[in-house]
Amino acid sequence: MTVNLDRGLNDLEESIDRLIKQKKYLQKQLRKTKDRSEEIMALYAEVKRLKNENEILETNLYKLKILHNAKVLEKTEDK
Repeated sequence: MTVNLDRGLNDLEESIDRLIKQKKYLQKQLRKTKDRSEEIMALYAEVKRLKNENEILETNLYKLKILHNAKVLEKTEDK
């Protein structure tokens, strides 16, 4: 079995270049993922805020309906 020494050095350089490119690609993908996760967290916070606001509005609407119904009953009783 003979070993080609010239090929070994080239293979090592190619492997290093490939690994460097792979590292850069993975770092780029990681940055994208981090940016997306920050966007998702911001959206989650916005959804939570809107749900709370909606709950408050529903409560206020319910109270207004009760007041309205009470006033309507009051007017009908006065007649």
